[in-house]
Amino acid sequence: MVWNRRLNRLYHRREKASYVMNLIMMRKRSSPRKGLKSPTQYSQILETTQKSMHKTPATPKTSASLKTPTASKTPSTPRTPVTPATTASKAAANLAKFSRTPSTPAATSGQAAQYIHHTLKWLKPELIKDKDRRSRDDEMYNHRTLHVPQDFLKSCTPGMRQWWEIKSEYFDIILFFKVGKFYELYHMDAEIAVKELGLIYMKGNFAHCGFPEKAFGRYSETLVQKGFRVARIEQTSRPGENKSKTVSREVCAVITKGTKTHSFMEGQSPEVQNCYLMGVCGSDDGYGVCLVDTSVGKFSISQFSDDRNSSRLRTVISHHNVVQVVYPRREMPAKFQNFLKIELAQALQEPLSKDKEFWGGAKTLKQLAAGKYFVEEGEEEAKWPEVFKEITC
Repeated sequence: MVWNRRLNRLYHRREKASYVMNLIMMRKRSSPRKGLKSPTQYSQILETTQKSMHKTPATPKTSASLKTPTASKTPSTPRTPVTPATTASKAAANLAKFSRTPSTPAATSGQAAQYIHHTLKWLKPELIKDKDRRSRDDEMYNHRTLHVPQDFLKSCTPGMRQWWEIKSEYFDIILFFKVGKFYELYHMDAEIAVKELGLIYMKGNFAHCGFPEKAFGRYSETLVQKGFRVARIEQTSRPGENKSKTVSREVCAVITKGTKTHSFMEGQSPEVQNCYLMGVCGSDDGYGVCLVDTSVGKFSISQFSDDRNSSRLRTVISHHNVVQVVYPRREMPAKFQNFLKIELAQALQEPLSKDKEFWGGAKTLKQLAAGKYFVEEGEEEAKWPEVFKEITC
């Protein structure tokens, strides 16, 4: 009994001390603007607390009271079972709150967002024409260019008209259009960027996205590795320098797998070996080949006779990592077409129009002489490499 009394006293003292400490902490945390309690009010609270602590314990319930039946409660509505399907639907609804949708005209359920370039008739696949207004059925059709009607260009803003004029010359290339400190992509190029780069559409009724100029290397490298071609369009004048209100812009570089120079804007190359751009022309008797490594500025040229299986050309390919090949359209033998499908199926293939895009030997030498590529400082005459003399003689 004595020990029980002592334990009860210690218990009450501990409870009393903890309660006083809680009151002190509450007083410190409370704001003076809300009205602090006075010391007399705290003493009254302590007295009421002590009285409540010394109250006699409630009498235990008797067996009779336990057996007394109570009024039956109304049955509660059964809870709906939580199934994985309902959990997934709730999670999808919560995620939908944070997902960004393109700022386009409201699209009805089950329909894709419609932009301006989706409604243009001359951009329909069956109505597309090249810059010279040749349809796809024409043998001379050039898939690298696009015909843009003049009536449509007149209705565009000066900046957008400038973009369409460049796009008509580089239809198969994604344009990184410089605007201030940003590169912007429009229309069909913006759709590719959103899909492949994870960019977000900007507000407006036409497809539009962009990124800061310091991210050019990362985004261009991603598209190039996926097989796209990228054109870097820079501003070549300042506002107010020319008579027109529009800033002048020019295509400064076309970047592909075979034309990367790895400048400070393009960043480091992820390739583990040298990549070559190969230009080839030939006939049933043999081939002329030029291999260029643009990352180090090295090229090699050769011409040789070959058999019907193109054995020598296969040997050249086996010693070089060819990532892109260009050749004159409709000028190569049939065996070369089979060679492309088998040996260079993974390389980027570009047929070019003869003399206009794929120069012959005479025109190439003329351009090299006009540009003084082999003229050293302090000399007037060019020193042509011996291999040039052997090939062209």
